[in-house]
Amino acid sequence: PLKYSLKPVNALSDEECAQVLADSGEPIWNRMALMALRTGMRQGELLGLRWQDVDFDRRILTVARAGARGVFTSPKSNRIRYIPMTRDLTTALLAVRRVAGSVFSGANGAPLTDTMANHALRRIQKRTDLRPLHWHLFRHTFASQLVRRGVPIRKVQALLGHSTVTMTERYA
Repeated sequence: PLKYSLKPVNALSDEECAQVLADSGEPIWNRMALMALRTGMRQGELLGLRWQDVDFDRRILTVARAGARGVFTSPKSNRIRYIPMTRDLTTALLAVRRVAGSVFSGANGAPLTDTMANHALRRIQKRTDLRPLHWHLFRHTFASQLVRRGVPIRKVQALLGHSTVTMTERYA
């Protein structure tokens, strides 16, 4: 017989999420962490998000590209998807709203890199005294929170951009 072991889902607890969200050491990275926890977007999708992808009237984000090492391509699934924004995320983005450019960019407007994002997350982890954090952990956390709240797995699949529900089940 085949042996199959399902690893436990690695997600942040509500208390750990609160600690991350309470951190205010680096506003741009704190906003990015908030967006990751509220949308389940991949690190590259966060880095690729542009202001034109943020619809404040309808409170929807359009995930149309991903960035890695300064190169922007289509999202991993090669499909555009739409994610609703929570009130706290909308408020945080309205406070720094721009007409164009990357939502997450340096002071000079240059896009941020995955290396910069990973180093920033380590600093957040140290300031909050949490276990090691990584951007994909926020994605798992988002999925787990939705499932715990009774959101149908197919809806979670669509929000995460997974091609199969089996992949989503691994997350949640």
